[in-house]
Amino acid sequence: MQPNLISGILKLTTEEKLSVAEAIWNNITEGDKMPPIPQEHLSVVNEREVAYLAGKTTTKEWSEVKKAIRKK
Repeated sequence: MQPNLISGILKLTTEEKLSVAEAIWNNITEGDKMPPIPQEHLSVVNEREVAYLAGKTTTKEWSEVKKAIRKK
């Protein structure tokens, strides 16, 4: 990876960095590029799903989460 690329990204505003991170993530998740999900991660997801279905936790719309992150 090019050091100039990283130093340029680090100079961006937080909002710009989030946009770059989102664009990179969207690119990674396209097609067959995703690596296998570790079993530990799947276990956490399953535990959280059980808690959600049992009414022990709530969720937020992704748009709300992004707004909250970008306000910081």
